[in-house]
Amino acid sequence: MPRIGLVLAGGGARGSYQIGVWKLLREIGYEPSVVTGCSVGGLNGAVILQGDYEVACDIWSRISTDLVLDVDLEQMRRKGIEESPAWLAKEAILQGGTDCAPLRQLLEEYLSEETIRSSGIDFGVTMVEWPRMKGKNVFLEEIPRGQLIDYLLASASFFPTMRAYPIGEVSYIDGGYWNNTPVDMALERGAEELVVVELGSPGVVKKIDTGDRPVKYIRSQWDLGHILNFSAETARRNMRLGYLDAKKAFGLADGEKYTFQKDAFKGYGGALPLLYEEFSQLLGIEMTGLAFSTSERYARLVLVRWLFGNLGRKAPLSKLLLRAAEFAGEYMGVSPEECYTVETFSEALKNALEEHQLAVRVAEELRERLFLPGDLSREGRSQLREILKPGKGKTVAAILHIMEEYEPKERKKLLRTIAGVVPPETIAACYLWLMRGKKRK
Repeated sequence: MPRIGLVLAGGGARGSYQIGVWKLLREIGYEPSVVTGCSVGGLNGAVILQGDYEVACDIWSRISTDLVLDVDLEQMRRKGIEESPAWLAKEAILQGGTDCAPLRQLLEEYLSEETIRSSGIDFGVTMVEWPRMKGKNVFLEEIPRGQLIDYLLASASFFPTMRAYPIGEVSYIDGGYWNNTPVDMALERGAEELVVVELGSPGVVKKIDTGDRPVKYIRSQWDLGHILNFSAETARRNMRLGYLDAKKAFGLADGEKYTFQKDAFKGYGGALPLLYEEFSQLLGIEMTGLAFSTSERYARLVLVRWLFGNLGRKAPLSKLLLRAAEFAGEYMGVSPEECYTVETFSEALKNALEEHQLAVRVAEELRERLFLPGDLSREGRSQLREILKPGKGKTVAAILHIMEEYEPKERKKLLRTIAGVVPPETIAACYLWLMRGKKRK
């Protein structure tokens, strides 16, 4: 069995995402031999060494700003700061930084240093000496007994929102100022495989040569929230996203932004030529042959580019259809917190579509104001962007309305122009058209 290294990046309130990843690792029996972390990654790492998933869930289900920072939650609510992490940070900085006493109390309640030390797993965290700004990697055996929580808090002292944390005669601040993703520490302890869980947070990320070691990078393509937005609801969502992303990273599910059951689209590969056909017929563009007018050539180029993306022209048809589905889901606001089948995803799209009642009005405004010749002009693109301001979901719904209700000649003129300006929304609308089984006029 290879030595597995689990690297947990810093990221404040986004850290619950890493617990979701851990849940999947536990389910598949993927046990790390080395865990390294920075800031909240170090805190999560300690919980992982303790081996109690329920404790991790309990911590994050209780989390709130006043359980992490020494702030008056009622006063925050009166000022409206609770909903504004940036305002909270500003207030904390003006006061010289908040104290981490509430977080210390929380860790003392849940963590057992002896259990962590007896886990048999190598563990290390990063921190930065203040004010020298000298980075430091610290492994568990280098931490004096009884001071583990001190070192965890030092690694997580998000200066200047939090005060520098003193240990003896030296003060420390968040390790993210020097090494937010401590891959080097895992390699130092002989990791032969790596799982790196990133949180998309500010911080210094060292470029480390991992050689030929297998590395799985797990990161969310969704916004995980502000790093100071500590709330149980955000934590619950992020844990779910972490679990689903880990499932995809280990090949147990399909998808990029959304999660689908493994091979969910495999039997639908034949639908992609139909999707191409929809583009051709609805937009009046020959997707696989030569296009002659500027608008045809431009629209075809952007649609194909968006559909293939980084998959390459030899990508399986099922993957391309999946990508079209994800455009539809994202622009219609479908929740990413489920593992879907094609059928359940289509039902979610249907429900989302019903919420966009203004789509017809947007479509009619397009009809009234979009007086463009065959070629796409700069003025026309500007008009489109102005009209399509109501939002992505309404844009998709408006395009779908045009597909369903307009006469072919008018439809082609409008859609060909729209496709050149908002290609992903056009792909999403074509997918919806296809999966709803609509017939062209």
